[in-house]
Formats: sequence, structure tokens, C-alpha cells
Amino acid sequence: MSETRSISRALERRLNRLILPAGLCLFAMMVVTVLDVIARKLIGRSIPGAIDLVSVGFLLTLSLSLPVITWRESHFVLELFSSNPTAVLGKLRRHLVAGIAAVVIGIAGWSLLRYAIGAWEYQDVMGYFQIPVAPLALIISISLFLSAAIFMLQAFGLRRPDVPATADAEDTP
Repeated sequence: MSETRSISRALERRLNRLILPAGLCLFAMMVVTVLDVIARKLIGRSIPGAIDLVSVGFLLTLSLSLPVITWRESHFVLELFSSNPTAVLGKLRRHLVAGIAAVVIGIAGWSLLRYAIGAWEYQDVMGYFQIPVAPLALIISISLFLSAAIFMLQAFGLRRPDVPATADAEDTP
């Protein structure tokens, strides 16, 4: 039990390192949006590439946040079955759902990795600044693989040590 708790805490510390860059991307999106609105009001023109910058910021914010949200089990939850998650069937359901989520998210990560490789080969770019698509797709792919691995750990019973085994898990910090 102590080893599991130690692994959980180590994973928590490493995943928490993603929060700062995600927050900085969110802040940068806010600054670009505010400056773009001010530019539209004062000079009647948008900042060139503002939409691209906000899009990339949004992509990075979501991608960097996804593994943290997955580990904390703080994503939105739609409760389809009202059973006690501490009971045997509730635990079995939680493990089964985590396993299915690991497979689905893993397939999405694999598909995006293949897309990133293709985008790298064709040198795909997007928007005004000609931002390369491949590194962005690779970041999302890695994020999805990390989230799939977290779901798989949860399917085998590894959880955050501070999270209660109830449906109120999304309310914990």
C-alpha cells in the first residue's frame, strides 16, 4: 500500500508541472484577445494572426491540462448508474470504464500520432504565421497517450491517495 501511495504522489508531482505552462497559455490567450479587441476598436483592424495565436494557445491549454484532469478525476461526470462506488459492483464499473477510456484515448493518440507524422512529412502549416502543424499534433498525441496511461493505471486500481472513493471525487482539489 505504501509503494502504491508513493507512486501516486510521484505521479501527482510530475503531472502538476503541466499546470503552470497550461495557465501561461491561458493567460497569453487572454492578453492576445484583449489586445485584439482594443486594436479593433482603436484602429478598426484585428491584430494579424491573433486568431492563430488564440487557437494554438487553446490547443496547448487543453493538451497540457488533459493528463492532470484525468489523474485528478476532476473531469465532468455524467452519472448513468446510481450505485455505491465503494461496493463491489461500483468498483468493477469504475475499473471497466477506466479501461475502456484507456483504449479509446489510446486509439485517438495513435491516430493523431500518425497524423503528426504525415504533417511532418508534408510540412503542413496553418494560418497567418505559417505555424507548423506537426509539433502541435505531436503535443496532443503525447497528451492523449499520457491520459490513456493514467486511465489504465486507474483501471488497475491506482488512484490519487487523497481522493475519496465516492462520486464526490470531482469536488476534491
